[in-house]
Amino acid sequence: RNATRAGVADKVTFVQGDIFQTGIPDASVVTMYLLPHLNLKLRPLLLQMKPGTRIVSNSFSMGEWLPEKSISTATGTAYYWVIPANIAGRWAFEIGGNRFATELGQQFQFATARPGQPVRAGRLLGAGIELLLEDGSTLAGEVRGDQMHGKGWNAYRIRPSG
Repeated sequence: RNATRAGVADKVTFVQGDIFQTGIPDASVVTMYLLPHLNLKLRPLLLQMKPGTRIVSNSFSMGEWLPEKSISTATGTAYYWVIPANIAGRWAFEIGGNRFATELGQQFQFATARPGQPVRAGRLLGAGIELLLEDGSTLAGEVRGDQMHGKGWNAYRIRPSG
């Protein structure tokens, strides 16, 4: 009724059930008001959702997964995350005429690389990626499955992580 009154009934779906059994793979926004241990239990399922899916939690965080934003008021805190693309694995890069391969690790929205590799680190926001190179320059682009593309550069996943 509230969605109808607000004029958004055609844009939302309300699902009542056990979230660990129902699944919500097509959601673009997930709002939660769960206890911390349930947020942590749900986190692996959320991270399998489509990159760019937005997660909002009332009052409780997701452990070491840092939110993109948090807003605190006198009555509580709201946390906001964006599901990052999966980039863990070995990638072949082509930047202009230069080619190299590098192994990327990932912890939530942060990309990691071993010291001495051409890529130092990176940051994801959904499918968007920004990589910091060893020379201090950055690459901005988009992740699409096993490919990354940006202005003047491309990368292809050679091997997934593991």
